Amino acid sequence: MAATQKKSTGGKRAAGRSGSRSGGGKSAAKRPIRREVGAAVCALLTILTLLGCFGVKALFLDFLCALGKGLVGYGFWLLPIVLAVSAWILALHRGRPVRLRLWCALLLPLVVGAFFHLILAKGVYIRELALVKQLWGEGQNLQSGGVCSGLLALGLSAAFSKVGAGIVFVLAAVVMALAALHITPTAILERIRTPWTAYEEEERPEPPPRRARTPKSAPAVKEAAA
Repeated sequence: MAATQKKSTGGKRAAGRSGSRSGGGKSAAKRPIRREVGAAVCALLTILTLLGCFGVKALFLDFLCALGKGLVGYGFWLLPIVLAVSAWILALHRGRPVRLRLWCALLLPLVVGAFFHLILAKGVYIRELALVKQLWGEGQNLQSGGVCSGLLALGLSAAFSKVGAGIVFVLAAVVMALAALHITPTAILERIRTPWTAYEEEERPEPPPRRARTPKSAPAVKEAAA
């Protein structure tokens, strides 16, 4: 009796384990939709920031535009394009990892805002706590790179000078743009080596001339034997 009870309990445990494994396989087979949700959110933010760029006034639009301008300043004008590219990356991921491409796309306004801060900003910046407030106000008026881009530009210009910081920002922006669009330098070199050629319509060969049909000779009539 004890042996039969052990066998029955062992069979139940094995059945329970197999059932849990099969249930886990079904749950693992479900496809996550977080990237599709992120693509929808980025597409919505693209439309909202685009409306803000055209001067449309609303409570949420004013808050969103003030936040973007205060953080990246001049880079705010790049936000609709970057958000549209991010939505495109998330929607067409096809199961491939896209985290690096997404980060490169979203950080472009920061780098571009810092580059234009070096060129266009004319304020006098003192390293005090009031610097953040000054950059925030100038960023909302599009007179500087905002808090994030402005601080990045001031830090790198202090370390590498304005020229050196500008070169770093240009190289970083180019690398990020290529990474976001999934373009490799080898593809660019191949495109340069093989330039576009004009489309030329191929001439179709003329059909060979038809030979004139010769009339068939009538069969010779055999003469009747005399």
